[in-house]
Amino acid sequence: MYPRRYFAGGIRFIHVNQVAASRGGRKDQKHVLTTIRLQIDEFVRETEHGSYEQQPLTSSLFYVVACRSQVTAGTLKRMLVVLDECDTVLSTDADQRAFASVVHNVLTNHFALKLIITARTTIVSDRLQTHGGSQFRLTSLSPTKSADLLRRHVTRKLSLHDVQLSPLAKTLQHSNPVENLTRVLAAHPLVARTHGVPKAIVQAAARINAATATTLDHLATSLV
Repeated sequence: MYPRRYFAGGIRFIHVNQVAASRGGRKDQKHVLTTIRLQIDEFVRETEHGSYEQQPLTSSLFYVVACRSQVTAGTLKRMLVVLDECDTVLSTDADQRAFASVVHNVLTNHFALKLIITARTTIVSDRLQTHGGSQFRLTSLSPTKSADLLRRHVTRKLSLHDVQLSPLAKTLQHSNPVENLTRVLAAHPLVARTHGVPKAIVQAAARINAATATTLDHLATSLV
């Protein structure tokens, strides 16, 4: 599936943890949920008026897809909203019930909308099942795949000089220099700390890109 084509109405990201931080965290859960609903409503209105901004997809450990049927008679455009990192509003059973209620109401009111909810917390709710909700467990990336993803997001050239803290740095791992560096990088402490979570890997790459004159070894020790 090509998401940009399928969701002709647009794709919108809402970073729930950032919303919670701006509202004081869990203590203001009601405000957080209200803000989420208002942002979704605004996105739908923008789509109806032909004005929206698409945003890139990201990943998290677990996600639940909850959807509300499909477009009717071609008059509505499919829309996707990603509620990213929802754990901050899922701490207790009461929190989960309140969150599920908001999701239920949003999907009921917006016929062409689909949601992707990312969280490390498992959400159990009959109200989500009403809309065809499905749960998917995303496994962590292997060290080698983590290193490969990191390299693809790092804009500067890396060398063995940058990764001497890797226990594999002193021995040749592969005759191909690129593959050798990837294998050495896979065992580096900076990669190990991401635990194979794509979002953490991308964030690590951003730190590397920001510190252009700093080796990965120095970054690894400075973040301890």
